[in-house]
Amino acid sequence: MTLPLALWLHDLDKMAVHIPWLPNGGIAWYGLSYLAGFIIAWLLVRRVMGAGATPLGVPLAKDAAADLIMTCAMGVLIGGRLGYCVFYKPHLWVEFSDSLPFWGVLAIHQGGMASHGGMIGAGLATAWWARKHKVPVPYLLDLIGFAAPLGLCCGRLANFVNGELYGRACDASYRFAVLFPQEVAEDPKKYEALAARIGPVPADLGMAAKADPELAAILREPGMLTPRHPSQLYAAAAEGLAVFLVLFIAYRKPRKPGLIAGLFALAYTAARVGDEFFRMPDAQFIKNGNLPSVTQGQLLSFFLLAAGIGLVAWSWKSEGKALGGWAAAEPEKKS
Repeated sequence: MTLPLALWLHDLDKMAVHIPWLPNGGIAWYGLSYLAGFIIAWLLVRRVMGAGATPLGVPLAKDAAADLIMTCAMGVLIGGRLGYCVFYKPHLWVEFSDSLPFWGVLAIHQGGMASHGGMIGAGLATAWWARKHKVPVPYLLDLIGFAAPLGLCCGRLANFVNGELYGRACDASYRFAVLFPQEVAEDPKKYEALAARIGPVPADLGMAAKADPELAAILREPGMLTPRHPSQLYAAAAEGLAVFLVLFIAYRKPRKPGLIAGLFALAYTAARVGDEFFRMPDAQFIKNGNLPSVTQGQLLSFFLLAAGIGLVAWSWKSEGKALGGWAAAEPEKKS
């Protein structure tokens, strides 16, 4: 059976709810994806805190999971945005405008978050929370590492809805090939060619094409848009679902602190390095039409790989008690 996705023209609405009087015109799927990710993380952390072994002598309050996730959420948002400005768009540090929020670094509503930056922010926030509540950092890193993949999955699905971070070119006959109208805004030649035919190019070209069959037909013409891999969906499956499956199996029972966090770093690195072979690099890393042999995402993942190896090795050699685990402990049998 042939799947209907082949050469589908991406025309998904970025907004889940349209509310004209809001600054961004409504509630975006992107924001809801972050909210869903944090809720899922809270449920998973609460499960481990309630079912698994906790550090001896460190009672965890019932609201500890929510407090921890709220703290990490701030770390993810701040670290993700700053990481994007450092790793991908440094010019945002000196970009100013006459409208809110005035500074490019703060213009989160225009998109731009780096997953590696979010991980750094989450790690620092976790360390701060651990020090405040006198809980071992490795134990909390395990909790956050276990909860992170499904949140990453939600984020990648939102990337697909937005048509951002789209994939590299593929053959038009590929079953999952997608046409992303968003590439017109990033390619001056295609933008000028389309403007010469239709006049002003709509800001949301995909939605405009959904309402205008003639525009959709133009975008479907050979050479107008490039058939591409839906790399966002690959990433959702690999970085999200596959990594979570690995941790779900490994964390069924208590483990020495640091092991699960290390496994997350290793599994995510493997998934991300593989994903990058299908994802289109950011425009600033493409020189004269040539794609980089090693992408920025792969380069950053090598540092995460080193951290993962270090955590696993440290956990393996440590003499600490096994903690955590999502499966409820079996009651002791009375003799």
